[in-house]
Formats: sequence, C-alpha cells, structure tokens
Amino acid sequence: MACRALVIAGGAWVLAAVPAGGARASAGGTFTTIEVPGSVATFAFGINRSGEIVGEYLGGGAFHGFADQGGTVTTINVPGAAFTAATGVSDNGEIVGTYLDSTGHAHGFADRGGTVTTIDVPGAAFTHVSGVSRHGLIVGTYLRAGAFHGFADQSGTFTTIRVPGASATFAGGVSDHGEIVGTYRRGGVVHGFADHRGAFTTIDVPGAAFTTATGVSDKGEIVGTYASLTGPDHGFADRGGAFTTIDVPGAIFTFANGVSDKGKIAGQYVNPPGVTSLGFEFTPAGKPARPALAGLRRAAHPVSVPSALTVAGGWALPGQVICLQPSSGRCWEVAQGTGTSNRCRPARCHGEPARPGIWTAARQ
Repeated sequence: MACRALVIAGGAWVLAAVPAGGARASAGGTFTTIEVPGSVATFAFGINRSGEIVGEYLGGGAFHGFADQGGTVTTINVPGAAFTAATGVSDNGEIVGTYLDSTGHAHGFADRGGTVTTIDVPGAAFTHVSGVSRHGLIVGTYLRAGAFHGFADQSGTFTTIRVPGASATFAGGVSDHGEIVGTYRRGGVVHGFADHRGAFTTIDVPGAAFTTATGVSDKGEIVGTYASLTGPDHGFADRGGAFTTIDVPGAIFTFANGVSDKGKIAGQYVNPPGVTSLGFEFTPAGKPARPALAGLRRAAHPVSVPSALTVAGGWALPGQVICLQPSSGRCWEVAQGTGTSNRCRPARCHGEPARPGIWTAARQ
C-alpha cells in the first residue's frame, strides 16, 4: 500500500510514501527529476499553477521542507522543529505542511511570506496539514480518541470531514473551488474520495487493490496512487472518470501527489534496488517541460532571454524578459518585448510586493 501519511521511523514521525510492489511502463509525457542538492532522499508533494513544487528532503540526518521554483531550491524549517515537511502550496504562494516539536508531537503550519503560523485541531493528539487553496482553505487530518478524521480550516474555523461509514478519513488536497479529495478506509479496503460541498464520491481505479487520492486541480483533475492486484504501486490521473497511469520509467514505485491547473503533476519515485527516493515533475505530452537552469546573472536593466526558462508567471520564451525580485530571490515576473526600457510588471510574490526594474535573470 502507498499513501502520503505519517509513519513511525526511527522513533520519529516521518511524512513519506509507504511502498509495496514492482514496476511498469510510463504514461505519455516528460518526467523531470526533483532532487535537493546534497540530500539522501527527496519527496515532492505539492505544485501550484506557476510550477512551484514543495516537499521534504532528508539531509544532515534530519528531514527538512523545501520549495523549488524553477530549479531554485529554498529550505523550509519551522523554528525549533525537529522535523519539517512542506506538503502543499497555493497559487498565491502560501505554503503549508507539518512539523514535529521537540517532544515528537505533530502540528500543521502555514507559511505566508515567511510568517509561520501553527495549525492544531482543538483536542487532537496530532494534526497533519496536506493542502491549501488560494482562498486560504486548509485541509488535513487529525487524530482524536484513536480515530483519524479529515478536516477543513478556514481562518481558524475547523470542520470535520468524515466519509459516511468509514473507519478512517484522510483529507489530501483542495482546489480553489473548495473541492476536497482524500482517502478513506471501510471494511479493511482503502478508497479515494472527492468531497463536493459535503457530497462524497468514491474514487477507485478499475481493478486496483487500493486507491488513494491526494491532489486536485481547479479543473477537477484528481491525482493519487493505486496498487494492482499483483502488488505494484502506480500514480494515476483521473480526468472526468478517465484514468491514466503515471509511472516513472524504470522506477519500482511511483506516487502522484499533487497536480496544477496546467496539468503538471508532482510526486516521487523509488529507483531499484529500492533505496533511492527522488521527486519528479510530470508534464503531459503536448505541454512544455521544465528546462534545466544554466545559471542566473545580475543586470542593471532587463535583458532578452535567448531560450525558454521557467518563471513564476509562466513560460518565458525568446524575446521575453525575466525580472527577479531582489528581496527574496525567488519570484520572477514576465514582461513582453526586448530592450532596456522594459521593466517588471507589478506583482505580489509570496505576500510581498515586487520591486520592478531592479534585477533581471537570464541564461549565462
């Protein structure tokens, strides 16, 4: 079985995929590996419309959260935490996740432009946060009296999510329209679900031994993981009831965790002999894949971009200009045209205003 869940490893809570099974071929599209430099393992959980990917990595003997914007990786550590995992990111850059305090208790968190807020469901033994919409609707799972329940948190008002008849419910992702997806257990069998304002729909990949749903886009595309009756774990995308398998070529396990409005999928895979976990971004056939960055250089004025480069505002093609926000070094905005008279368009990046026309980024 494979799911995005909190498990016990080495005496601590670890957010990871729990694998079981073999390997198979991939769906049509392009896979780009996501690996935090110097890490032992990398897990990618969430992706937003601009292509920012969040997750966790193991490095220096500890787990840390990260955000990857076009190949620029920023570590995310909740102050004083023994463990941090970033699990979701909204289209306006709010990052959510889970951390462990010094006593080993799990708490959710929201990072709004560097301001971190703890999220705890009242009376819960632990709280795990897994997704957030651009309207600030946060979803996750909590444990109370030995039972797992999903929850939705809107500005501190908590609502329990419980699939009727289920012995356990886990909320995995949320769209900007308020659609919530997740996983439930009933009679020892694990199913995915979609919650449309309290109306539940079960999601089962045909012929699968189990199905989990972990991400949903504003277009209603749902992603998750399933296992066949013979055991292998595969990612999947559900587009209006049409299921497509997502398998990284050569991997023995593939987990699809998050999906953007552009149809790009974030997840992780395990390479044989099963000791290396790496994140991935999957781009469906017909869409531009993320190019590798050749390096950035500083300039006094905007400059033309000679080749495609991933930016927060979309794809920068030849003749467009890339502007790098100097205060954070993470947000890019696209301005059309060429020449030194161009300036970055005003925008908000991770909760703070951009500073037009000061720095630019381009291939060296």
